[in-house]
Amino acid sequence: MVQDFLNTTTLPVAGLVLTGSFITRKYMWPTMTYPFPTLTIGGELDGLCRVTRITEAYYQQVVMHQLSKTFPVVVLSGTSHFQFAGEGPIPALVKLRDLIPEAAQADVWAQLATLTLDFMGQVMQEPSAGIALAAAVQATGAFVEPIIAAFKSEGGRYFNGPRQIGGPLASACVRGGCPDNSAWAPNGQLTISDNVDSWAVTASNEFVDLTSNPLSGGDFHLPNITRADAHTLSITTYTQCTWDSLDAYDTGFSPIAAAELGTKLYSRQCTLINGAGYPNSTVDFNVTDAPNFCATTNQAAYQWALATAGSSTQTRYNTYGQIWTFGDDLPKQGGPFWIYAPLQYNAVNDTHGNPIIQVVAPMAKTHLDEWQRDFPGIPRPSWIPDPGCFHYCKLLSPARAMEWIYVDGLRLKRGLTPGGR
Repeated sequence: MVQDFLNTTTLPVAGLVLTGSFITRKYMWPTMTYPFPTLTIGGELDGLCRVTRITEAYYQQVVMHQLSKTFPVVVLSGTSHFQFAGEGPIPALVKLRDLIPEAAQADVWAQLATLTLDFMGQVMQEPSAGIALAAAVQATGAFVEPIIAAFKSEGGRYFNGPRQIGGPLASACVRGGCPDNSAWAPNGQLTISDNVDSWAVTASNEFVDLTSNPLSGGDFHLPNITRADAHTLSITTYTQCTWDSLDAYDTGFSPIAAAELGTKLYSRQCTLINGAGYPNSTVDFNVTDAPNFCATTNQAAYQWALATAGSSTQTRYNTYGQIWTFGDDLPKQGGPFWIYAPLQYNAVNDTHGNPIIQVVAPMAKTHLDEWQRDFPGIPRPSWIPDPGCFHYCKLLSPARAMEWIYVDGLRLKRGLTPGGR
């Protein structure tokens, strides 16, 4: 509300300081338009204005626009949302959602005072101002580096993947195909097509509208395989992200990472037959495509996030975090049933009765001769694409796993209200 008021007021404004808040996306896309210098300060353990959303602000203002002096972003270590106020009754929503701080209140206030005064001096062009703020911005850059890496791996719509369905530059998509891609999604294909004799396998990716088809004015986007050279198989994959609906309000309250990466992958059976040239009779679909490829890839995303997170975050999560496990892939018959089946995050108990989250991936797979099996004796019309050779997965975004490790996975044991959502 304050930033909107200042954007329309005729009062003389020198600058703005936001604590536990940020400049909203409407001032960032398609270009940055906010007119006043703004200092953004977030808390590492802020349970309401999550640190991942502050990281997005850092990426846009400091990394992309190179505005570290006029639009600096700082994360205060161990600081919760309520510590920006620090006294008086805790509001009910804050009590439900905030995390237990690790920083002393007096230290938080001292840092706020130092950074605010330094920013004010810098805006007013005082010669000695800006030293403390520059150091804090630099330290923040090191802190948010793993988070940025996770979102760039996803192809985050407000990071390096704005040109996708649902992204701020979705208008760049043509006939259901988009210029940007997910760097992580091809790992699903590499999992499926691993260890094919002497063949190396590469996989590319493109963001698409998974429902795109000629009847709706789009194109079919279906995975395929080619022989790039005598020793390399090249496979195309296609992905569409889905997000929590509350993220549209841009409050930092809900996760900003994709809830899933719906990805069209090529089957292992057809990798062997159409790619490596195996005789059909030697490849059994019920063997080649039986493994839980989706779950394996999703567990790899979780392990990558755990290994990439900052060392203090790793220690905190390993001590207090609610862990994830990965259930068997959930078969869906046909593309539409798979498209609309969400990646599941199920609250269950482990064998010791401890509450954990089990991630379950919807999956759809088709045999090389799927049309003949489904419609024996009926020729496939030329306008209907071959339904064979698919192994579709709802993949876990490494950024979603990273958000869990930094924020949401701590609520059960480190929330002001234990288990608060």
